[in-house]
Amino acid sequence: MRTSELLPLGAKLLSVLKGGMDRFAELEKVPPDCRRPAVVMFINGQLEDWNPMVRGVTILDPLSRAAGAEFLGGVAFALASELQRRGAA
Repeated sequence: MRTSELLPLGAKLLSVLKGGMDRFAELEKVPPDCRRPAVVMFINGQLEDWNPMVRGVTILDPLSRAAGAEFLGGVAFALASELQRRGAA
């Protein structure tokens, strides 16, 4: 498999990650313990109707979609909260 076949997938995931970080910034008044779940729920919504295919094969089943949202939400939360802590957000 060529890397070029996966570039659209990577671009979408990076876009969703950026959206999760932006969402974190909007949650300033939300209690800290609710922010991570809110970011994960936002990302889950972003992935809900996305049905990526590679070589004609659908690669995102419901379980993978939920795991992907959890992973990307965790990364977005960790990165955004650390940048905020450093004053670099």
